[in-house]
Amino acid sequence: MAAHYSPTWRMDLKHDAHANDDKHSSDHKKEHAKSGIHYSPTWRMNNSWEMQQESSFRPHSAGTASSHSSNHSSTHQQQHGYDVTTSRPAPFKVKSDEYYAPHVNALARWILDKDYLNAINLIKREPSRARTRITAHAFLGGHRDADVLPIHLLLSQADAPMDLITTLLRAYPESIHKVEKGYNRNCLHIALKSYVKDSVMSYLIQLNPNMCQQLDKLGRLPIHYAISNLHKDELIREMLHIYPESAKAFDKGGWTPLHVACQTYTSPELVEEILALNPEGILMRTNQGSTPLQVAQSSRKNRKEEILPFLQVAHDTYHNTPLIQNYRAAVAKHDYHSKHYVPRVTHKVV
Repeated sequence: MAAHYSPTWRMDLKHDAHANDDKHSSDHKKEHAKSGIHYSPTWRMNNSWEMQQESSFRPHSAGTASSHSSNHSSTHQQQHGYDVTTSRPAPFKVKSDEYYAPHVNALARWILDKDYLNAINLIKREPSRARTRITAHAFLGGHRDADVLPIHLLLSQADAPMDLITTLLRAYPESIHKVEKGYNRNCLHIALKSYVKDSVMSYLIQLNPNMCQQLDKLGRLPIHYAISNLHKDELIREMLHIYPESAKAFDKGGWTPLHVACQTYTSPELVEEILALNPEGILMRTNQGSTPLQVAQSSRKNRKEEILPFLQVAHDTYHNTPLIQNYRAAVAKHDYHSKHYVPRVTHKVV
C-alpha cells in the first residue's frame, strides 16, 4: 500500500532583516502577494522512475484522482518498468498566501532570476544572508514544501556558477552538510537532479564525500540520481570509489543502482563494474518483482542488446550457486512465494 503523508506544518518564509535594502519597491511586493511568485528553473529531463515513487508521498488532499493515477502507475511499472521521459515537472514556486511572507528576499530573488553578480556582491556585503532559509513549493518537482538554504536554491539551477557557489560556502561553510527539508536531499542530490556541471559536482564531493552515503526520504543515494539522469560514467565511478557499498543499496521501491543502470542504459562497462561490486544484485527484485535482467529486457532502449547477454550469463551463474539454491530451499519451507520469486538477496546473506 502506498504511504501517504499529510503535512501538518507550513514553514513561513523567513523575513529578511535587510528587506529595506531590497531594490524591489513595496508596490512590487504587493503585486507579488496577490498573484504568487513563480520561478521556472531550467529542466532537461524528468525520470519517471523517480516520479513514480514520489507519487506515493502525495497528501491525502489529492483525492480519488491521485489514487487512480497511483494504481495506473503501479500497473505500468509491472508491465514496462520505469522510463526516462522528457516531460517537465511543475516548476517550483514560493507561495505568498496567508501562511507565507508576501515577498522573496533579495538573495533568493537574484538567484532565481540568474542575477548572479548581484547575488555575489550581496553575500560579500552581508554574509549572514547565506544562512537564511526560504520555503519553496514543489522544489525540484517534488510534492512537498521544502525549507531550503540559498546553496540549495542555487544548485537547483543547471547553470549554477562556481564563483557564487564558493562565495556561499565561504559565508556559511556548514551549508555543505545541510539538507533541504522536503525530501531531505543534500547538495549532491540536488546538483545531480538539476544537471549542474560535472566539475561542480566533483567539487562538492571533495568538500563532503559523506554526501555519497546519505539517503533522501525516498531511500535513494546520490548514485541513484547520477545513473538515472545519465551523468558521465567518470562521475559515477568517482562516487562508487568513495562509497563502494552504494552498489548494494536499494530505495523504497526496491531499485538498486544496477536496476537503474539496466533501465536507463548507461554503458556495458559501467553495468559490469556495478555488478562486480554487488554480484548477488543480479537476483535482487524491485517491489514490483523485477530483477535487473527483467528490467533490461523490458527496456525500450535501442542498445539494450549490448548488455542482455552479459546479464543473462551473470544471472544464470549466480542463480545456480549452492548458496542461493540452499537459501531458496530453506525459505520455501516457510514462504510459498519463494517457490515463484527469487528472494531479495543483500550483502548480509553470505
